[in-house]
Amino acid sequence: MAQRKNSTTSKRVSGKRKLVSPTESIPKPPPSEEEVALNVEISKAVGWRLKIALLHLEAGGRKTAKKQFVQEALIAALNRFDDEYQSGA
Repeated sequence: MAQRKNSTTSKRVSGKRKLVSPTESIPKPPPSEEEVALNVEISKAVGWRLKIALLHLEAGGRKTAKKQFVQEALIAALNRFDDEYQSGA
């Protein structure tokens, strides 16, 4: 029988299962400005979309390095994810 996916995970505590929300089971990283290398393979379509977005910004007069642009895009996407997760969407 297939198990249902829930928004909660279960944790075994002294022989009994206790439901734990995902925010309790996922630790928050410490605040840090250190850079970590993240090697990710993306599809050509995603790479093309990033390139078009960067060129569009440059055409509008905003000069941004590719690395900084990708970092800002990742941060914006993660912030949207956090906002949706906290609102319960």
